[in-house]
Amino acid sequence: MRFLLFSLVCAGLAFFSLTQARAAEPSRPVLTEAVSLDLLSDWLGESKNKITIAYTLDGTYVSEGFRAEYAHQVVAVVPQLRRGAYKSSVVKIVFFWNADLGWFIAEPATIRGVDGMRICSERRGYFEIP
Repeated sequence: MRFLLFSLVCAGLAFFSLTQARAAEPSRPVLTEAVSLDLLSDWLGESKNKITIAYTLDGTYVSEGFRAEYAHQVVAVVPQLRRGAYKSSVVKIVFFWNADLGWFIAEPATIRGVDGMRICSERRGYFEIP
């Protein structure tokens, strides 16, 4: 009887420790509309109140054999100046997440005549790497 009781207690403790370990796993980072608007505003040079987010798709991003686990595609309507008049344009931008930058947008760019990167991030703001 003691052995059975001891076995049940051990099994219960093992189950409890497994469920606690699972609860401690980080959840997927969530891209809020406020963060999306902040980053899009900085990235596109438009004020937040002129940008309308149509929808956001949550998923992973795969390109040239590289896989980003945390990615969102944001589709927004943004006014852009063309031929002296503002016209609405639909933009699709992929947001990525990592622990250092938080949510960010990045693209290759030519900076002062050399190849580099433009990055706009939740934690570090807009910056360029020449």
